[in-house]
Amino acid sequence: MPALIIKRFEKTQKETAVGFPTTEATIEWKSECNFELNYLNNSPDVKGEKISVKILKIEGRKAICAGTVGGRSGHILNFELEKQK
Repeated sequence: MPALIIKRFEKTQKETAVGFPTTEATIEWKSECNFELNYLNNSPDVKGEKISVKILKIEGRKAICAGTVGGRSGHILNFELEKQK
């Protein structure tokens, strides 16, 4: 799978990857280490989908995260985010 590039702003983020449509989501911070992404209608494959994300650990510029898609226990994501300069 191609690298996913996330551009995050104060309350929104855009995700792009070669060969895939750009998706957009709003960000709602629940606490310092928990936030919820709500994908907007212009994101065709995931519109209306919510992902709850928990930051498990921060190592330098990397954040190790786990997310639950739509509150469904069988849809769990484990991923890392790396802040670019």
